[in-house]
Amino acid sequence: MPVSPDRALQEASKVDGDVRVEYSSQSAFEHLAAQFGVFREWKDGVPRTAYKGVVVFRWQGSKRVFFVSSESPLIQDQ
Repeated sequence: MPVSPDRALQEASKVDGDVRVEYSSQSAFEHLAAQFGVFREWKDGVPRTAYKGVVVFRWQGSKRVFFVSSESPLIQDQ
């Protein structure tokens, strides 16, 4: 389920399944990463753990959170 970047932490905690949060810049990503307590480092213009602009991690047990860049080809194909 997509959630708003502004209220990502609050909305994600209410969702039972997987969560997608779109970010538009490095500072937006770093803000989200800080909220969720995940790795914030960048290398060569993308988050270090990203694949095609997407960072995936487990949160609150089995829930998957997807941080997706607005520049990701995965978003562009939709």
